[in-house]
Amino acid sequence: MAYNFDVYLEFVPTLYSRTSPSGYYEWEDAIINYYMIGELPLNQLANLAKHSFSLSVSLWLRRLLLKHADDYCTSWYEMKEILR
Repeated sequence: MAYNFDVYLEFVPTLYSRTSPSGYYEWEDAIINYYMIGELPLNQLANLAKHSFSLSVSLWLRRLLLKHADDYCTSWYEMKEILR
């Protein structure tokens, strides 16, 4: 099933590299909310999160991927651990 993440992004703040810790947790709660209310399955939360990243966060994660030759952040739990 293909998801239109633009519908959800209206209610998810953009995650910037300079987001405060409290802003980060607000962002995380906004992502988790879609799972809790049954809008998205758990395996789609990382994809939604990636759509809400600023360019700097996206590039940072891309550099991690290239540096470690792994597919970082394929699951929501991996992504949270790396971003925290």
